[in-house]
Amino acid sequence: MPQVVVSSSDFNHLINQNLINLKDTLDSLEEQFSRVSRAKPTHKRPNLKNAYVAPHNEIEWTLVDIWQETFGIEQVGIYDNFFELGGDSLLVTILLSRLRKTFKIELPYKSFFDEPTVAKLAEVIAQILAEQTDQEQQTQMLAEIEKLSEEEAQTILLLEEQLIEPGDENE
Repeated sequence: MPQVVVSSSDFNHLINQNLINLKDTLDSLEEQFSRVSRAKPTHKRPNLKNAYVAPHNEIEWTLVDIWQETFGIEQVGIYDNFFELGGDSLLVTILLSRLRKTFKIELPYKSFFDEPTVAKLAEVIAQILAEQTDQEQQTQMLAEIEKLSEEEAQTILLLEEQLIEPGDENE
């Protein structure tokens, strides 16, 4: 439902300023947490329902390193549940902020709560990274096409048509 806001100052500026302040606060919390978690001693992996499974790829290794630092646990497996390891909503916020910086992606909170394991988060991150790569490639291709003159575009289209032999139109 649409809403109207009456403000004596620039409302967009107020929103942007609050977003900047929130980002600065999250960055500060993450930095403080990182210093504390690096300083605390590590302890052995707790007894969990699932067995330890080591990471298989670079994304999983990065996630495991971050989780091990966050919890101070020597071995975090890819199927270990964040909340069973002692995680809470504040740690989710800090962790997601760190993951966003590390992987340079926007990772929604919902993806973390759906199944809070390294394995599932690695899948989500891999999918987001693949989509970003596809979008970047499409943007680059469109930019190159826009640079073409009308003659160059027509020549390329004619060459493409010549490559498709009669009867191959469905390919």
